[in-house]
Amino acid sequence: MLRHKAVVIGVTVDNEVMQFINNVQDDRRELFLKLHTMILKLYPDIGMKISYNIPKYSYSNDEWLFVSYNKLGVTLHVGYKGNIPGFSAKYPKFKTGKACVHFKPNDDIPWKDVEALIKTAVKR
Repeated sequence: MLRHKAVVIGVTVDNEVMQFINNVQDDRRELFLKLHTMILKLYPDIGMKISYNIPKYSYSNDEWLFVSYNKLGVTLHVGYKGNIPGFSAKYPKFKTGKACVHFKPNDDIPWKDVEALIKTAVKR
C-alpha cells in the first residue's frame, strides 16, 4: 500500500500522523503542534508512525516519545527514560503519570524543561 506523506517544517510526516493531528480542531491542536514541532526540530530524522492509535516518534524500542490528545489537552509520553519525577517535583501543578505529563492549552508551559524531558527520552 502506498503511504502518503505531508511536509511539516521541512520534515516529511506520514499521512496517518497528519490525519491524527488534524482530527482535533480546537485549542488542543495548537498545543499538540507545538510539541510536535519541538520534537521535529530537535530530531528532524526521527521516525514517526501511528502506534497504539497515537503518534509515536522513535529511533528504536529504547528511544521513543508519544504525543496524544486527552480530554482537556495534550499528553507527552516520554518513555521510562524520561525524568517525570524530577519534572513533577519542580512543577507540581501539572498532572503526571509514571512516564507522561499532561498539559492544558492555557497552561504556562516551561518549554525549556519540556525540551529537557524530550532529550532525556531520546538520547541522540
